[in-house]
Amino acid sequence: MSTTTAGRRGQATRAGEPRKYGLDAVILTMAIACGLTVANLYYAQPLLALIAGTFGVSRGAAATVVTVTQLGYAAGLAFLVPLGDRLDNRRFSCWALLAVAVALAVAALSPVFPLFLLMSAIIGVTSVTVQVLVPFAARLAPAGQRGRYVGRVMSGLLLGILLARSVASVAAAAWGWRSIYLISAVAMLLLAASALRGQEGIDTIEGAHAAVTDTLGPVVGVLFAVGLLASGLASTSVGCYAGSVIMEGLLHRRVNLLLRRVITLIPALLVLAIGADPTTVLVISQVILSFGLPFVLIPLLRLTSDRTLMGADANRIGVKIIGWLITGAIVALNAVLIVGVLTGA
Repeated sequence: MSTTTAGRRGQATRAGEPRKYGLDAVILTMAIACGLTVANLYYAQPLLALIAGTFGVSRGAAATVVTVTQLGYAAGLAFLVPLGDRLDNRRFSCWALLAVAVALAVAALSPVFPLFLLMSAIIGVTSVTVQVLVPFAARLAPAGQRGRYVGRVMSGLLLGILLARSVASVAAAAWGWRSIYLISAVAMLLLAASALRGQEGIDTIEGAHAAVTDTLGPVVGVLFAVGLLASGLASTSVGCYAGSVIMEGLLHRRVNLLLRRVITLIPALLVLAIGADPTTVLVISQVILSFGLPFVLIPLLRLTSDRTLMGADANRIGVKIIGWLITGAIVALNAVLIVGVLTGA
């Protein structure tokens, strides 16, 4: 075999590797999406006694949650899945994931049983995403490897079915039965965001907004912009309140409310006035905030674990271990972020 032929084959292999690895990542995301989405149908099953106790209903009434969820799933199979043949699969999946995320969040916060029952039905209807992702994976896979890639997606689906009850029980024991619905809602939002993977220009705020609008439509684009505005207002409010607590509690000085608001807004107005890139400013602000995280988390854990201060409410050994592990991971990740920004890596 000539050197030229070998070189061409090597180039062809190297040229094909990114496509293969890119498809592998997409299939892995689909498998995770299938597992997490189908798990929504089974979270309630080991939690029926806790749900009955929270809402003050009988266990028989609580058991209808499982029935309603499955009936909702059947309705989704009948009326939503056929739309996958007419609509763009990526956009359809994103909308379904966003819908199930909203339903999960409302279910987690439901004050009354009828509302929780209604959200359970909606969770069932919108969890049919899995039936769209499996054929979508088959369509993306090369002709000779469809069985392997579809098998990976189905493996994720089956793992979701098998592990859903155990995960729900563990979460309920640690943080209450509502926690698994909130955790799953966040997971659904993250999966919906993963649909933007591979699009150009999403490393800027403007590009992310354009990608969201193109993928999910102008309505979600407007909601994305409103969310950014709301997060900015929330950050400003937190800064104002934190400053007032420090001024009044530690320095024993009071500053006029309007003056505090104006002083807090001055840095943001200056940044806008000089025309700084919003994305760069956002990254720098997060790096600055990262410096302060260890000085908040470590004292917080020490204080909440001190029995002389907290008494019977002090953290137990399990909470201490989990807390220190999470704190260590956060501090390490923030150290990597700071080093990366400072070195340009």
